[in-house]
Amino acid sequence: MATLPNKKIDATKTAKYKYKLCNNKKPSSASLQEIIASNDTDVFALTETWHESSDDVALRRAVPPGYRCLDTARPARPAARPAAGPGRLGGGVALIHRDNLKAKRVNFESVPVSFELVAATLSAADANIVFAVLYRKGSEPVREQFFTELTSVLEALAVFSCDVV
Repeated sequence: MATLPNKKIDATKTAKYKYKLCNNKKPSSASLQEIIASNDTDVFALTETWHESSDDVALRRAVPPGYRCLDTARPARPAARPAAGPGRLGGGVALIHRDNLKAKRVNFESVPVSFELVAATLSAADANIVFAVLYRKGSEPVREQFFTELTSVLEALAVFSCDVV
């Protein structure tokens, strides 16, 4: 397991952040840690985390020392859909960030149901940046509800007086 020095980043401009996005599809926790550590990443966004709660062991093990995680798990399938199989499949999003970045989760008036979302304001030095991780199941057709909910999220993020990634 790689250990990272807790270095202070110069976050006076968005370009100073090193961030990456990964569509997870269940790689090992150790490989995710290695990706984050070897790239000296400040903010790491994950989609399709396949986790069921914030306490999920695999998700927790993917977070390297010196980092923290904000997440949104995909809700379990209702028991009324047994033909679809037990539990849930895929989904979930996470935002892994250096622990020297102060994070505050962004809450929205309504929780989208057509996609999964986690968003946070990350602060360091004199800069604030909002990072949002969004995932929509590609196996489902795009419906009007998706565009309505996405518009609502983007309108909520537009009021921040900082960059949005």
